Amino acid sequence: MSSFLNQFKRQPKVFVDLPCQGHFWQPGTLEGSSNIPVFGMTAMDEILIKTPDALFSGESTAKVIESCVPAIKDAWAMPTYDLDFLLIAIRIATYGEGMDIETPCPYCKHDTQSTLNLNILLEGFAQKQPQQSFDIKGLTVHIKPLTYKQWSKFNIDEYTIRRQILNYQKQELDDIEKEKIVRELLDNLSQLSLNVSVLQIESITDSEGNTEKSPQEILDFIKNTDQLFYKQLQSNIERIKEEWQLPQVEIKCSSTECNKTYKTNLTMDYANFFVNRS
Repeated sequence: MSSFLNQFKRQPKVFVDLPCQGHFWQPGTLEGSSNIPVFGMTAMDEILIKTPDALFSGESTAKVIESCVPAIKDAWAMPTYDLDFLLIAIRIATYGEGMDIETPCPYCKHDTQSTLNLNILLEGFAQKQPQQSFDIKGLTVHIKPLTYKQWSKFNIDEYTIRRQILNYQKQELDDIEKEKIVRELLDNLSQLSLNVSVLQIESITDSEGNTEKSPQEILDFIKNTDQLFYKQLQSNIERIKEEWQLPQVEIKCSSTECNKTYKTNLTMDYANFFVNRS
C-alpha cells in the first residue's frame, strides 16, 4: 500500500520542447524531445547548485538537470544548445517565471532593479536553428554542439592552462626559461582550441557528395590546410555560438535624473541564478 505522502511529492510544473529537437543526443540518454516535464528543485538540488567545487566540474549542474528533468538519463551527453534552455525551465519550475535582477546603468552608474519574464527567454529558443552548416572553399562544413561533458572539460582545461601561464609569468625565473615555458603553454592553448573546433564538426562534404565524418581525418585535414580555412572555420563557429547565447535585456534606468534605456547581458552564473530573489 502506497503512503499518503506520495500525493504531496513534487509534480512537474513546466512542459517544454527542447531547442535541439532531439538532434545530437546519444541513444538512450533522452526520452522524447517534446512536451518534456520539468520539476522544481529539491532541497538537495539547491545545495548542489551552490557547491563551488561541484559547479566548477559541472557535476552539480548535471545532477540537478537529471533530478528535475527525469526524461534526461545522462546530462553529460546533453548538447550544449539545450543547456541554458533547460536551466531556465528548471528556474521557472522552482521559483516561477519572474526573476529579479539588479544592473548598473552605464550612463549614471545607478543600480536598477528589474523583473525578467523568463518565459520570454524560453520562447526565444524556438527561433534558433540546431542544424547548421556553412561553405568554405568549395567544402560544406556541418556543425554540431559540444556535449555538456566536452564543454565542461574544455572550460576546466582552458582555465588550468591560463592559470599556469599567469603563475609562471609571476615567478622569478630566467627570462629565457620563462619565455620557453609560457610559449609551450600557449601552444597547448592553441591545440586545445583546435581540438574543440574539430569536436564541433559533424562532417565535411564536397561538391560531389563525398562526406568525411572521422574526427582524426578532419583534424589532420585542418592541420594541413591553409590558415585562411581555419580562421573562417573559427569565425563561423563563433557566429553560431553567439546565436545561441541569451539575448541582451533592455532595461530602463530607475533614476529620475537619468531615466535612460540601456541593454545588458544576462549571464548564467548558476550559483546566483538559482537564488530566489523574486
